Amino acid sequence: MPRRGEYLAYCSSANLGSGFDAVAIALNAFYDRVLIEAEKGGRRVIVEAVEGPEAEGVSREENTAIYAGLSLLEGENLNYTVRIRLWKGIPLSAGLGGSGATAAAVVAGISDLLDLGLAPEKLVYYAGEGEKASAGSPHYDNVAASLLGGLAIVSRTRAGIKVLSLRVNAYFVLGIPQDRLVIPKKTESMRRLLPEFVPFSEYVAEKGLLSLLIGGLAVGNTELAGLGMDDIVVTRARSQHVPCLREAREESLKAGALGFAISGAGPSVIALARDRQHAATLVDAMKRAYENCGREAIVKTASVAPGVSRLHDRAS
Repeated sequence: MPRRGEYLAYCSSANLGSGFDAVAIALNAFYDRVLIEAEKGGRRVIVEAVEGPEAEGVSREENTAIYAGLSLLEGENLNYTVRIRLWKGIPLSAGLGGSGATAAAVVAGISDLLDLGLAPEKLVYYAGEGEKASAGSPHYDNVAASLLGGLAIVSRTRAGIKVLSLRVNAYFVLGIPQDRLVIPKKTESMRRLLPEFVPFSEYVAEKGLLSLLIGGLAVGNTELAGLGMDDIVVTRARSQHVPCLREAREESLKAGALGFAISGAGPSVIALARDRQHAATLVDAMKRAYENCGREAIVKTASVAPGVSRLHDRAS
């Protein structure tokens, strides 16, 4: 008999300014769900259907879910046929880790259904391999946040990939332009904008900002964390390719935002609020910025989300 389970993974915002390729946070603004059926025999992953409000343009054949699932099956030398039905709720090409969330839900779900008990680093690795389908290369920060929840810190060390998830409490506001283009491997193309070398003084400054970002969120000092969201290198290189970035930043900071950054590779932006009530004020400010800029955008609040969760009990 096949094993079945349904799993949910939330979206994420990578970088948060100074944390390029090292930090991401899970947010409860949007989520993907995957219904997984695993049966012994063969070694295949099949996406049978893609549904949901963000399903348009999502390929069943070239899907993150397939690459992530196959990476796990091959890496663990397992012979199973895995069938997946994907409900897509995370906006595409928005800088909110949509491909990473799908991959995270799939690898966590397969590990759970087959009682594999895989370490977080292995799950992050397999999910990152799955991201190649849409991003062009592995991006472990997004998948780590969706997999583990909270503030995810990822590093490639001499001992391999290491991940840490911190339980943090913070409120954010997301601005998501609605006339964005759905570009294959958008993250890869945005990475080409980045400089190959930076001055040593900027390197030192970025390390200090990242320390404030992580330390501030870890101890609940959101004012310090907001200062740590300032960024010198990546934002400067990408700013011309993020619509209404200057206007959204100015209005948000004028309304008291503690920090502001591009979300992932954009074009979404993210602002850090003092509390839930202040977040509502920032929503109005950011909406005003997009209206004045002549752009339609979804602007909504978000708090920190947990990692992948199982929605239904298994049947085996």
